[in-house]
Order: sequence, then structure tokens, then C-alpha cells
Amino acid sequence: MGEEVKIGKSRLQEWMGKYGEVKDEGVGRVDGVKEVEGEVKEMGWLVEEKEDRVGDREEEVGIVKKGVEMLRKRKR
Repeated sequence: MGEEVKIGKSRLQEWMGKYGEVKDEGVGRVDGVKEVEGEVKEMGWLVEEKEDRVGDREEEVGIVKKGVEMLRKRKR
């Protein structure tokens, strides 16, 4: 395998020592991928919700700033 991708034996042995053997997970791996995909979608929704809330807060801050500016002009 190392020869195919042009990786030396010593490098492969180093990696095997560091990371161990790769286990064939078979069908369980497909379920794991689907689970991770679901988590990624859920995180995407959470990010969208947070972005919406941030946008709402930015809009509210803009309104408050305009109100403060108007009040300052009245005091003059």
C-alpha cells in the first residue's frame, strides 16, 4: 500500500505506531456517516437561527441609535 502512494516503510511504521490499525467498520460506518450528516444539518439550522437573532439585534440597535440621535437633537 505504501508503495502505491509513494510513502516509505519507516513513515508507515511511524504512523502505525502513532495511530494504530484502521479497523473495517463495515455497515456501522454508513450509519455513523448518516448520524454525522444529521448533526451537521442540525448545526446548520442552529447557525441560521443565531444569524437571524444577530440580525434582529443589529436592527434593534440601529433603531435605538436613531432614537438617541433624535433625542439629542431635541435637547439642542
